[in-house]
Amino acid sequence: MPALPPKISVLLPVYNARSWLARAVQSILQQTFAEFELLIVDDGSTDGSADIAAGFSDPRVRLLRRPHAGLVAALNFGLLQARGEWIARMDADDESLQKRLEKQWAFAQQHPHLGGIGCLVDMQPASRVTEGMRRYIGWLNTVRSEAEIDRNRLIEMPLAHPTLMLRRADLLAAGGYRDGDFPEDYELFLRLWERGVRMAKVPDVLYCWYDHSGRLSRRSQRYRAGAFLRLKVEHAARTLLPGRRLRLWGGGPESRRLLRLLRHHGFEPEALVDVDAKKMGKTWAGLPVMHYSQLARDGALVLVCVGRPDAREKIRNFLLANGCNEGTDFICVA
Repeated sequence: MPALPPKISVLLPVYNARSWLARAVQSILQQTFAEFELLIVDDGSTDGSADIAAGFSDPRVRLLRRPHAGLVAALNFGLLQARGEWIARMDADDESLQKRLEKQWAFAQQHPHLGGIGCLVDMQPASRVTEGMRRYIGWLNTVRSEAEIDRNRLIEMPLAHPTLMLRRADLLAAGGYRDGDFPEDYELFLRLWERGVRMAKVPDVLYCWYDHSGRLSRRSQRYRAGAFLRLKVEHAARTLLPGRRLRLWGGGPESRRLLRLLRHHGFEPEALVDVDAKKMGKTWAGLPVMHYSQLARDGALVLVCVGRPDAREKIRNFLLANGCNEGTDFICVA
């Protein structure tokens, strides 16, 4: 009789990761949940990574070799070879904690309506973690529930992509990963969310990022801030903005970039919201400036675009305290 397909296919793309690959693979083979296959997709490595992968004799390991074509091509190639009901991502330079798959599988069984399960993250070595990354991880680990992910989906990528476990059927139905001048993980997340695929996190740290100078997010232009903003506006233009009057809260450089993109898509905010009373009666980038105290629930959608997280939270709390509904009356986009 043929063997039953595994419950989870762990998808691990590799390109020149010789220094870290063994640690990543061992972290999967040591999982307390055993019903998985590990698909190591070697994307034409030239440093002997494929030889390291081939050295693992565990029958759950499948090494797939292909000519170098990039991360997205490797992910889609592995996705088509996967046999599990769920696809768990894993990066070649990171580590999954021992109970990761066990806890994510249990969470999926407890919440059968979810199509994506993440977890909280840590980053090592601590000496290399920048203040900006520390703030991001702190924020990331507070966004846990389906509702919190929904509210925060336009601030940053609200789930760490390599922590995700996604239903293979949903990934295939959505057409897999897309390549382009944008972060492939955030683009996929927004596309799945638009299709009704909902996600949440196991509230435990189950994954460890390892920082080094060669990390793809450090090297690739597709992860620059402007590419994220473009995806946000495209998503909002399809789902949130049509038929709405708009107001923009925040007068910094990111707001100017946001305004340019909104205008490119044919959306013109009716005003800029500001806390400085001295700016009343003036214009900003062609928009009249209104004081925040003049805001009312009158059908307009307020796009909150401020650079400092503490300022964003003050604005969010003010709007909530004044009876505004997040996602309906306002949404944070930075």
